[in-house]
Amino acid sequence: MTLTVKLVPSLLLLVPSLLLLVPSLLLLVPSLLLLVPSLLLLVPSLLLLVPSLLLLVPSLLLLVPSLLLLVPSLLLLVPSLLLLVPSLLLLVPSLLQRPWEKNGSRSLTSLCHWSPV
Repeated sequence: MTLTVKLVPSLLLLVPSLLLLVPSLLLLVPSLLLLVPSLLLLVPSLLLLVPSLLLLVPSLLLLVPSLLLLVPSLLLLVPSLLLLVPSLLLLVPSLLQRPWEKNGSRSLTSLCHWSPV
């Protein structure tokens, strides 16, 4: 009984808040009503999407073995790439060398001399 007596004032305080909520809910109704036609237009599109998705399933299932066959090939590629690293490291110094130093000459003019044909 005492719990009910304590609860009544709290519930009475809740009433004005609920009354303030009513206009907002009433304003929401037209928006929801405008949403209904859009949702109804969406239904046929979704229904058309279902067969496409069903057709996609076998294709995806066929893709799985191909992907599984790809894994060993990729694993075989790793050692080849690792063997390529030392060759690339040997190539770096020649890439860093300036083009006019490759001939042993350190002057730019050795690259720029012109001779008539």
